[in-house]
Amino acid sequence: MPTANLTDDERRRILDELLKQSLGGKLPRGVQARVAREFRCSDASIGRIWHRFCETEAKDGLGEWKSRIKQNSGRKKQNRDKIAAKIRAVPIEERKPNRRLAHATGISNPSDPDDLAAGTADGWNIRLSYQPANSPDTNTLDLGLFASLQALQLQQPVYGIQPA
Repeated sequence: MPTANLTDDERRRILDELLKQSLGGKLPRGVQARVAREFRCSDASIGRIWHRFCETEAKDGLGEWKSRIKQNSGRKKQNRDKIAAKIRAVPIEERKPNRRLAHATGISNPSDPDDLAAGTADGWNIRLSYQPANSPDTNTLDLGLFASLQALQLQQPVYGIQPA
């Protein structure tokens, strides 16, 4: 599960800890991992903070540690209960074409002509597509298929790819 982004105060405390333990501008072995465990974040995050501080300090003498992420970044939260209620409000016979369901619920369809036109405006080439869930059922079905093929091969020897 991803953790929240580090605040500027946390970044400053991390940098203070790294500066305390650095020797001549270099971090001794294991310091990065130890600080990452202490602040409950990844080694890579600590490395990025240190690298950016060293880079900006070398350029202008002022090391930068603050986050470059603007406020309210990322995807806006959706209330799934509201979306499910909208879908349940549409009769089952009206749900089948995705276009009808999208129109009835107000939920956009990736192949909506308005969205496609907006995605290609000003020389952009943005395409939206549904991404199937990473379902364990599909993996099970694949494994079942391969198991049945292997069972057939054990019953009768296979010498090529030609059908028997």
